[in-house]
Parts: sequence; structure tokens; C-alpha cells
Amino acid sequence: ELNSKKVQRETLRNGVADLDALVGSNMAKATEKRAEADALVKDSENMRAEEAVRKANITNAVNEADLECQEVDKLRESIKDLTQEKEKSAADLKLKLDTEESNISAMETEIASTIDELSSIEKQSAEHKERMGVEMAQALKEIADAKKLADMIKNAYEQAQKNA
Repeated sequence: ELNSKKVQRETLRNGVADLDALVGSNMAKATEKRAEADALVKDSENMRAEEAVRKANITNAVNEADLECQEVDKLRESIKDLTQEKEKSAADLKLKLDTEESNISAMETEIASTIDELSSIEKQSAEHKERMGVEMAQALKEIADAKKLADMIKNAYEQAQKNA
């Protein structure tokens, strides 16, 4: 029985030694795994930090894009306002141009009418001058004839007085 107890003790010692070796091996593996876990945690923290930086960059880019979009919207509104003003100005100018063209057309008609009247008046004036010239020539002839007749009557009267 002592032998069996020795064997059993030896077996237990071998079992304990195996267990100690296994514990040592497991401890070494655990240390490796812990080191790997620590490295993974560091990598994860680095990745989180990088992701936070990326996220911040993305947020900044989105904010900048929003600001640019707001500026573009303001520019679009300004362009729309300017376009509306331009269209209104063009419509006003078109209306003014149409009015001026209408006034010019009326003036042209009035000028043409005035030119026709002036031509008619000049023609009438020329005809009147011609008639006046003819009438004046006739009147002067009649006056000359009347003077001759008066001179003849005067001479005859004077002769008749001398003879009487």
C-alpha cells in the first residue's frame, strides 16, 4: 500500500508538475494574448482617434459645403432679382421705345403733311405772284393808257381853248 501511495503521490506530483507547466504555458499564452489584446485596444483607440479626426473633417466639410450652398442660394437669389430687374427694365425700355416710335411716326406724318401744305402754299404763292404780276402789268398798262388819254384830252382841251 505504501508503494501504491508512493505511486499515487508520484502521479500526483507529475500531475502537479504537468499542471504547473500547463499553468506556466497558459500564463505565457495569456500574457501573449493580453499583449495582443493591448495592441488591439491601442489599434482600436488609434482607429477611433483617426475615425474621430475623419468624422471631424467630414463634419467640417459638410459645414463648409452648407455655407457654400447658402452662398450659392444667395447668389441665385441675387441673380434672380437682377434678372427680374433686367426684364422689367427691358419691358420699360421696350414700352418707351414703342412710345417714341409712335411719336416719331406721328411727327413724320405731321412733317409730311406740313411739307405738302408748304408745297401747296408755295405753289399758290407763285400762282398769286404770277397773277399779281399780270394784273400789275395790266393795271400799269391801263394807267399808261389812261395818262395818254388824259394827256390827249388835256391837249385837246387846251387846243379848244386856244381856238375859242
